[in-house]
Amino acid sequence: MDKMKKTFLMLLTGLAGMMPAHADDGVSVSAVTVPQGGSGTVSIELNNDSHTFTAFTFKLALPEGLSFELNAAGKPRSEKGTRLDESHTLSSGLTGGVGSFGCLSTEKAPFSGTGGVLLSIPVTASTDLATGTTLTATLSEITFTTTDVQEVLFDDVTFKVTVGEPLDGRTVLDETSTTAPVAATGVDVRVKRTIKAGDWGTIVLPFNMSEEQVKEAFGEDVLLADFTSWSSEEDEEGNIMGIEVDFTEIHEIEANHPCLIKVSSTISEFTVDGVDIEAEDEPTVQVGKKKAERGYLTGTY
Repeated sequence: MDKMKKTFLMLLTGLAGMMPAHADDGVSVSAVTVPQGGSGTVSIELNNDSHTFTAFTFKLALPEGLSFELNAAGKPRSEKGTRLDESHTLSSGLTGGVGSFGCLSTEKAPFSGTGGVLLSIPVTASTDLATGTTLTATLSEITFTTTDVQEVLFDDVTFKVTVGEPLDGRTVLDETSTTAPVAATGVDVRVKRTIKAGDWGTIVLPFNMSEEQVKEAFGEDVLLADFTSWSSEEDEEGNIMGIEVDFTEIHEIEANHPCLIKVSSTISEFTVDGVDIEAEDEPTVQVGKKKAERGYLTGTY
């Protein structure tokens, strides 16, 4: 048992007993396609009709040729799914190529709902892997902790990872870039833009996206909204006491116009084919009397 796991279980379980997983409960991972030389996302899902959980730990072993994306501390990156709230803290480690992942709540808050994504883990595929190669990855030592401080153990989970076509040749738009895109017509793009699951964020792209393209890139349940108006509440002396901002649901993305976006699974990058990139000299947006600068591929209202 590694150090991270001991820490989590000592904090949460104490002298708790062991409970078997109920037949209706289960951890699953859908098959993943990772482009050759690119990155994809492993989404860890939990169905828990019979128990209410507040924490978990598990290990993820990737086959040769696949690797974790690391943070500044050299540990595997991960993103919360929609079922975790602000009180849930993530932890990770890396030993001999095997990633260890954990989650606990400082308030012992249960995961919301009874099904869906708990954690998204970005992984990359080596350029040495042949396109079409199918590999097997494994989750092991899967332990969940219930609200009444009982451990529930799940069997190991294996899932397939397929190496997809390389993204070479696509026009890459990176949110970390400080260079504005160059105008182009009918190009295939690869957009490196992280959008966290379950939270409203902003996005601005230098090309239009139809409703069909939006759903293909972000999922059928993606939500988009556009700023429409704002009003302020003032006291008798004219001091602003509050501001109300109105948004309208939309289904398409307009080039160089920021909008709000909400996705159910964390996205680190996506592709769109056959778009016209529209260059913009002054990346700003007017809101009432305030002019706000916006970052590349992100919008600020």
